[in-house]
Amino acid sequence: MLEQRKVNVLVTGDIQNWEFRQLLAAPLNDCHVIERDWQSVLADSDCEVDFIVVAQARRGSFAEADIERLCRQFPLAQKVLVIASWCEGETRSGEPLFGLHRVYIRDWAQAFARLRDAYSVKGTTRLSRPVTESRSDYLYAIPQIPHASGPLNIAAQTVSPDCFETLTEFCKLRNWTLQQLETCTKCDLVVVECYRSIEETQRSKPMIQSLGNVPVVVICGFPRAQDNEYLDAHFTAVHLLGKPFDNGMLENAILQLASQGKLKLVIDVA
Repeated sequence: MLEQRKVNVLVTGDIQNWEFRQLLAAPLNDCHVIERDWQSVLADSDCEVDFIVVAQARRGSFAEADIERLCRQFPLAQKVLVIASWCEGETRSGEPLFGLHRVYIRDWAQAFARLRDAYSVKGTTRLSRPVTESRSDYLYAIPQIPHASGPLNIAAQTVSPDCFETLTEFCKLRNWTLQQLETCTKCDLVVVECYRSIEETQRSKPMIQSLGNVPVVVICGFPRAQDNEYLDAHFTAVHLLGKPFDNGMLENAILQLASQGKLKLVIDVA
């Protein structure tokens, strides 16, 4: 069997920022990574790469003209802008950079896993889609084909009926079962939704411990790097997701728990 070629990834931008130093590199461990400063990337178009990752720590880090120049210089590369927490409000109150698809740093691990899988199969990813498409357009375009199937029993504690309904549809598609954590006596995985802070998981901790310390997926708005440290200190197997999320991100979180040996799960390989 031929060994799969390593993906070539060029990383540039605000890569010295502490948030990126903590979270950007880990998902790229199996790739051939080239780190270049922003100006040298713009000055040299001879570098042949599969992905270009532009890290943005603050608003105004890059000029729109430079983004356009990057797109012209590397027309075939899959290009993505990974934004840190200080840029999360750009789409609501600021003027976000145009020309690159955006991924929050909190979602980077799940997002890049999906991008790399898609690239290895098709030679392209969703990053080749028009940057003008809406979030709804993107979600409708995703084929709803699960990569993991049953049996899996999930217990959930949510703060909104919408979240529980979303989880219900997610589980139904995969032939998984879903129940309320408060009435659960046995399950394989717990999903906890937080309203304001991940510290709200402490209310669920006694119930989770009574189930045998099963793995946990925590869903929270605007999670931070230190939130992962907090959860790791309180749960034996945990994965943190930011809101909003799509089915693929949630499934990837579950698949990562399975790949780490913390969850028994049947993986569809066909």
